[in-house]
Amino acid sequence: MATVKQAVKMSRNYSLGRRMYFLTGFWKRAGTMWEKSLSSTQVKEPEFVGGIPGTKVIAGKDAILRCVVENLGDYKISWGVVNQKDQLSIGTNVFKGKDRIHVTHSNNSWYLHIKNVTQNDTGYYICQISTNPIKTQAGHLDVVGICKSFFLFIVAKTVV
Repeated sequence: MATVKQAVKMSRNYSLGRRMYFLTGFWKRAGTMWEKSLSSTQVKEPEFVGGIPGTKVIAGKDAILRCVVENLGDYKISWGVVNQKDQLSIGTNVFKGKDRIHVTHSNNSWYLHIKNVTQNDTGYYICQISTNPIKTQAGHLDVVGICKSFFLFIVAKTVV
């Protein structure tokens, strides 16, 4: 049986077409191939669970968008707005709109919180996983104003 140092040196001479294994154990020679004596570790890719549901919020209220990801591991979640090049956040670190925006997470759910929404906040928000290539899903936030005629009706009724 070869030492670990010899096994690593010999493995460098293999062509790129050979299978790669995680170096978490000793290797042994089996015929003409080097194989890991322990079973190879398979890491699952992160995946979205469901989509980001469309959300309708009255102007001035707070909005929460939810992104659910399984098997995140060491990958990162980022939030952004479609057609804007700047990201809002990576992980829980917020880069844009720190006074109104923050990100939280619990288990496999990531939440984008937007305080005191305005009609300018209307649009598609994206949740991304930092895989290669990047995995993306989008959800729509619709901010609606209070109908002025309804508001005037309520004010008029209370004054009379």
